[in-house]
Amino acid sequence: MSPVYVAGAAVHSFGKHLGVNAAELGYRAVQELLATTGISPEQVDAGYGGSTYAGSLLAQRVLQRVGVSGPPVYTVENACASGASAVHLGWQAIAGGFADCVIAFGTENLSPGLEVELFP
Repeated sequence: MSPVYVAGAAVHSFGKHLGVNAAELGYRAVQELLATTGISPEQVDAGYGGSTYAGSLLAQRVLQRVGVSGPPVYTVENACASGASAVHLGWQAIAGGFADCVIAFGTENLSPGLEVELFP
């Protein structure tokens, strides 16, 4: 098994973000992550994004927007453990020798009023 290291972390501020969907919140955190670590989108071998209510293709929407396009990208839905499951899958990819650099994130927006946007 290959050793796995966390190069950085970013967290979007907690709170009510009315009118901002989960993909946008995820984008903001991942964009900050790339900026603070100095990792370029071209260095990313795979991406994992977790959410329960953000809809299909969440990871693809977030990572494509930050410039990660081409490597495999997976959206994970595992109830309250979606983000942690994304991190675990990223760890597995590196530990197993399938990737050298991955992005793993979780995002959600549970502010009132988004039910209409999430479930039209």
